[in-house]
Amino acid sequence: MEIEIQYGPYPHQIPFHESIKRFRIITGGRRSGKSECAVQELIAHAISTPNGLSWYLAPTYNDAYEIGFEKFMEHYDQLEPAIRTVNYTKLRIIWTNGHKTYFKGAENQKSLRGRGLTFAVLDEVAFMDEDVYKKIVRPALMDNKGSAILLTTPNGRNWYYNLWENARKDKNFQRWHWTTQDNPTIDDDEIESAKESMSQNDFDQEILAKFVTKAGMVYSDFSDDNIKTINDDIYKGLQVRVGIDFGFANPSSFVFMAYNESTEEVYQFDEIYKERTTIEQFVYEMDNLLQSYGIKKNNVILYTDPAGNAAELSSGISPVDYLRKQGYIVKNKGTEIAPGLALVRRFIMNVNGKRKFYIHPRCKESIRSINGYTYGVNKANVHDIKEIPLKDGINDHAVDAIRYYFVNNFDHAKYVAFSPETSDYRGKKRIAPYMKRCIKCRTSFMSKTERKDPPYLCPNCINKE
Repeated sequence: MEIEIQYGPYPHQIPFHESIKRFRIITGGRRSGKSECAVQELIAHAISTPNGLSWYLAPTYNDAYEIGFEKFMEHYDQLEPAIRTVNYTKLRIIWTNGHKTYFKGAENQKSLRGRGLTFAVLDEVAFMDEDVYKKIVRPALMDNKGSAILLTTPNGRNWYYNLWENARKDKNFQRWHWTTQDNPTIDDDEIESAKESMSQNDFDQEILAKFVTKAGMVYSDFSDDNIKTINDDIYKGLQVRVGIDFGFANPSSFVFMAYNESTEEVYQFDEIYKERTTIEQFVYEMDNLLQSYGIKKNNVILYTDPAGNAAELSSGISPVDYLRKQGYIVKNKGTEIAPGLALVRRFIMNVNGKRKFYIHPRCKESIRSINGYTYGVNKANVHDIKEIPLKDGINDHAVDAIRYYFVNNFDHAKYVAFSPETSDYRGKKRIAPYMKRCIKCRTSFMSKTERKDPPYLCPNCINKE
């Protein structure tokens, strides 16, 4: 059966499609075209391999749906003659030639075992557990001598970095390195905008697809240039928020932040950092501190550790509930650590060397914590740097409070959400999808409509309605 799909690879993608190597690896920046290439290869394999079995794996089930399955379904009209059934619950495609294709999340490893694969795509493989590839997918390809495509944005120098380096000298592998700038639909203005909103480390990893080591300081760009004395009278006219990390035996940290909307600068003007202190005492001190700056309580919002909703006091209510009873507005949202760190780094210093986060010299514990905040090391292998910061109970409390402020006060999603038109090799036009953020669960999803137009919910939330 002959199927024609409206797809035209960009020049940097053509050598990848022409390769006949059994294992192909792409290390690429965001929007460099990795996933689209892989889905096209997945389709070609399914159509040409009767009774075969192929997988598209992503770090989570939601990723598999929103990136792989949705991208696949964009071609459904052209593929329909070759498809027997589509199961939207199992994310399974059964083709008319007996081939089966599954879209799966790698977080449930038990569901992935015992399969004889003919083909596999591992999208964002650097963000999966090493065992998913080495102990599950690779052995599952052996019976049928199946092939695989591994593609990802780097995730520091973790296990994938070693695989990437070893593939250089393995005759069964071929590697490609793509940057975001290799995508001809992304213009120079978008790259410059990314430089303004990202730190150098994050730009190198996310846009240039470099393997940035996480060894050393988490906030390596923080310097004396971020420590600045400002007239205290200025804070009364700015947006004031407080980031809070709760503790008791370990210190609790309250960081007082002011945001200047005209300059987009954040000033940390004070802190409370104490251990074995009750929430009642902290509220008393916070009230007095705000009053000393002439700041009214009802103009302040507190951003707290999400765990503060559950931790119980001797009075039977949580710290968050107690703060609300004292007349404070309290907000918190759970986020992954890495995006929050990237957001703070962007304010400490972006790619263009601009600093937007300043700390008053009186905030000694916050300054000490930032300078001492480091990535952990695997004790079994001192060369293996963990990709999350060290929780040492010494340097993590104030920096957590600072991170809670940034992730609650600023939208840290990095959209590249324009829709240029490009001509493919058949002379037809292909529209790049828009990225949207679900108004209910706040996850990102792709859409063919602009962000101002529906749908406003992601596929998962739509299915639950």
